[in-house]
Amino acid sequence: MHGRPFNVSVEMAQTVIAIADFGSFSKAGTVVGLSQPAVSSQIKRLQTLVGGDIFRKSAAGTIPTSLGILVVAQARLLVGANDQIIGLGGGSGLAPTIVRVGVSPLLIGTLLQLLPEPMLSSMTIHCEESPRIAKYLLDGALDIAWMYDAQGRDTALTDLIRHKFSESFVWIKSPGFVLSPGSPIPLLSCPGLMTDDAMIRALSKQGLPYRLVFNGSDLTAKLDAARAGLGLTIVPKRLRLEGLILAKDHYLPPIPAVDVLLCARLEGSFCETVLNAVKMSALGSEMRNIEM
Repeated sequence: MHGRPFNVSVEMAQTVIAIADFGSFSKAGTVVGLSQPAVSSQIKRLQTLVGGDIFRKSAAGTIPTSLGILVVAQARLLVGANDQIIGLGGGSGLAPTIVRVGVSPLLIGTLLQLLPEPMLSSMTIHCEESPRIAKYLLDGALDIAWMYDAQGRDTALTDLIRHKFSESFVWIKSPGFVLSPGSPIPLLSCPGLMTDDAMIRALSKQGLPYRLVFNGSDLTAKLDAARAGLGLTIVPKRLRLEGLILAKDHYLPPIPAVDVLLCARLEGSFCETVLNAVKMSALGSEMRNIEM
């Protein structure tokens, strides 16, 4: 029997599904761990194999063509069959093709420092604000998520929680920062971060005036603004940040602990190994375990 000269890989099928689900080559690349040029190259090769365009641009983003709808449906079957084969016999303890892990920006450093390299090499890591991580997990674009809890979380997420932790937060500032008497407290914010919501709620509860002097999606830029003396913000107590000190000023209210969730859609021994490793990382970084 002659071998077929071309085939559609599971990785290619995962890329097709990600584009269909997220409506963008760049977002799909983030989810599957590929650059946008690599995603484009995969799709061009697949379009050559099937003999036509499978995606087109629209006002709503990138959507499947009529041929693409059929291709996406078959891609889901291919990925599903791959997952079923991996799970035969209850799992062998070997890693699936790639475990897709979503992590909050404030947790990524701990994950990378404490997990062993062989385990990290079996992951694609997606780092974004916790609400987006939760959405990707529920949409099936992630297998494991380590993120901060949110008020009014989707009830579907509750069934995916494997472990829960509590994390303490502290105010930080540059060594030379001094608040002028009677002035609103200048805050540095990253919209979408659950920790920023906790900071603002604490000030509002005490009736303390504040104003946002920095608003940006880049956590590194926010910390640089703190080092420059632009204002105050909060971070996990476990972090040790060069050029910043604890802000112990009497007017600053304590920050209530924030819950951290470790969630998973996968089953099997490898998944449990990853979850246990992340749990040990959490407990080793001053987080407190919450019994469920």
